Amino acid sequence: MDRPVGATYALFAAVALAGLSHIPGTGRQRAEVLVRVLPAAWLLVAAGTFLSVRTWSAVAGMLVIGFALAFVAVGGPRPAGAAPGLQLLYILPSFPPYAPDTLGERLAGTTTGILLLVLAEFFVFPDPPAVGYRELAARAADTAERCAGELARAPYALSA
Repeated sequence: MDRPVGATYALFAAVALAGLSHIPGTGRQRAEVLVRVLPAAWLLVAAGTFLSVRTWSAVAGMLVIGFALAFVAVGGPRPAGAAPGLQLLYILPSFPPYAPDTLGERLAGTTTGILLLVLAEFFVFPDPPAVGYRELAARAADTAERCAGELARAPYALSA
C-alpha cells in the first residue's frame, strides 16, 4: 500500500511478538495475550517515538520501561513471554530518523502486524499436541522404574 513506515512497524511487531518472544499456550491463548498487549504496544511505540528526541530521554525511558517490563514477569508465563517483544516495540522508534510526525503510521503498522499475528495464531498455527494424564503418568512410572534399576546395581549412579 506504499506505506514503508507502516510496513516496517507491521513486520517488526509480528517478528518481535512471534519470533523473538515465547508466549506459552495454545494458539488461541497466545492470540488472547496478543490482543491484551495491543494497548501496551501502542503506548510503547508512542513513548519510543517521543522520547527519542534526545539520547538521554531515550536512555531514561529504556531504564524505566525495561524495569517495568521485567517486573511484568510476576504476572505469569504468558505476560513474561510477551515482555521481550514489547521492549523491542519501544526500541524500534528510538532508531533514526526522529520522525514524530509519522506516529499515526507507526501505530497503524504496529496494529496491523499484531492483528495479523493474532489471526495467524488463532487460525493457522497449530496447537501443540496435548499429552493425556495417563500417558504422562505412564512415562513417569517408566522413568522411575529405569532410575531405580540403575541405582540398584554398581556403580549406583544414574546414566545421562
